[in-house]
Amino acid sequence: MRLQLGISAAAMAKMKIYNHTLVSLGHLAISSITPRHIQDFYNDQQKPCFVSRTAKARKKEMQVWTLEQAHAFLEASKDNMYYIVLLLTLTTGVRRY
Repeated sequence: MRLQLGISAAAMAKMKIYNHTLVSLGHLAISSITPRHIQDFYNDQQKPCFVSRTAKARKKEMQVWTLEQAHAFLEASKDNMYYIVLLLTLTTGVRRY
């Protein structure tokens, strides 16, 4: 039994041929296509992997508690069941979770 996924394999192949091959080489007669054309086509297909760049995250200035703020935080969380975790997090320099 064959599973139908919406777009048939033939339709997918046709889309790939049109979207990639014909757009790049469709203006050339088949008899005029040279190995150089094929190599350029192949190189163009590989470029998106190297050219695409993600947006760089903007660096935010680190906000640091003063010694008084840290003491106030620990004092306020003294009865919290996670006090030890909070203390370790604060005193070991953990910045993010």
